[in-house]
Amino acid sequence: MYYRKNRQNAGFTLVELLVVIAIIGILVGLLLPAVQQAREAARRMQCSNNLKQLGIALHNYHDTFQAMPSGYIDIRNLNSVVDNKGHWSWSAFILPFVELGNVQDILDVGRTTPSEALSVHQDVMQSLYPAFRCPSDTGPDHSSTSQCAGCCIENSTGDNLGLSLTNYLGVNNSAYPRALKATNFGDGTSGATGIFFRDSDTRFRDIVDGTSNTLMVAERAYRVGKSAYLAGELFAARDYNGGGPSNWQHGSDAAQGVPRILLTTIFSPNNPTGSAATINHNAMGMSSLHPGGAQVCFADGSVRFLAETIHSNTSGATDTIMEYLGNMGDGEVIGEY
Repeated sequence: MYYRKNRQNAGFTLVELLVVIAIIGILVGLLLPAVQQAREAARRMQCSNNLKQLGIALHNYHDTFQAMPSGYIDIRNLNSVVDNKGHWSWSAFILPFVELGNVQDILDVGRTTPSEALSVHQDVMQSLYPAFRCPSDTGPDHSSTSQCAGCCIENSTGDNLGLSLTNYLGVNNSAYPRALKATNFGDGTSGATGIFFRDSDTRFRDIVDGTSNTLMVAERAYRVGKSAYLAGELFAARDYNGGGPSNWQHGSDAAQGVPRILLTTIFSPNNPTGSAATINHNAMGMSSLHPGGAQVCFADGSVRFLAETIHSNTSGATDTIMEYLGNMGDGEVIGEY
């Protein structure tokens, strides 16, 4: 007599397989935001550390030279024609204090012009320098004429070439960028009320509002959503018609000159700048890809996060917290922000 044994197939049915796939998809969907948040938290911490190191570097520079580096050095006294050429910026002078002294030596900062250095060391002036870049930013390593002609400078042979990008810019004014120091610190329209400007030599004693109440360096992203900010130039600013880098006093183009190395606090962080194809005056401010605001370094070296909800206006008078933060001598008391 033969007996037939019931045998079951050892496998998944189609329905079971689809259920398993659905469960895995739900778990991945729940886990992915947590992973992204953890990664952003790590990037934000690294960005904060970068700003802290820049704050320490600026303090060490001040200890060495008894003053902050100039916002930029005006080279018009050295050259009869400097239209579209470069002027060394503050960040080029602190390179030895962020362990990049070899870069400063190669470029011969201060003893030759940026345009001359660019002709010989284009690779150095277009490299990526993580100490000056926010890990959250997705912009290119250096600027180019296809992105922004005003962001570039001419080399010795007249070729327009981009410079290494930086996400950390010095604070210039509580109003639109100015090249000259303010004559009236209650009103940023008379000149720069911040720490950095043309041929500046700001000392801590000049920051009469207190180093813990005055911004020194702040973030600017390459792009936030559809808004173009284009970050900043690491080594130099472009000259405008032989009159020095463009600023609100002569030529208000946000895509070249002073706004490419220094920023204003007249706008709240991440203030929208319009279409992706243009860059306008709002891009002279601060921005970042950190959700909700941007990180800043105060003159005392402390690093904090400024929310994009802080009130600001463009009235001209120094009358908002954002403007108080960018003004080193307005005499206003800053409350909670």
